[in-house]
Amino acid sequence: MVRTPAFQADSRGSTPRGAIFNLKIMFLSAHLLAGMSIGKATGNPYIAAPAGFISHYIIDALPHFEGSSFRKVGDKEEGFKNWVEWLLVILDLLFVIFILFYFKIWQHPTLLVGGFFAMLPDLIDHVPFWNKFFRKTKLFKWLHDKVHAEIHWTTYGKWIPVGILIDVIFIGVCFWYLIR
Repeated sequence: MVRTPAFQADSRGSTPRGAIFNLKIMFLSAHLLAGMSIGKATGNPYIAAPAGFISHYIIDALPHFEGSSFRKVGDKEEGFKNWVEWLLVILDLLFVIFILFYFKIWQHPTLLVGGFFAMLPDLIDHVPFWNKFFRKTKLFKWLHDKVHAEIHWTTYGKWIPVGILIDVIFIGVCFWYLIR
């Protein structure tokens, strides 16, 4: 399995003009469920926030499938390349909405805090309305260039099924933990 940094194609980490999102992100639903699980396990929003944030990087270090898995290694990040990427993002966002309503997350502040902070690195890195601003700050430039980009492990080619299996198991375990 080839381990390639997710952002190697564009070391500046910028979103090209016209791109809606950089797609080299693990599904937000996986991060949300992980953060919610941390919130449940800790029962404390002050612990769930930093633990959720740190969990993001740990989870991204696992080999995983994402929309950009169908691209060639080293392709530039230019938003969505094809309908499959659009479909995956739409399905992921719908799953995130389902999770939020299924668990009535607004009634559980610790789950909300853990889930939000677990998704935060991708929200900072990949939303073009503010990612350029954040990447100019020392802290977020370091987090993006030296941490996120270096540990992120996307599966490509023949390894896509492995990434899908890891995602399904991870999401399933988190979901099971939250409903038990």
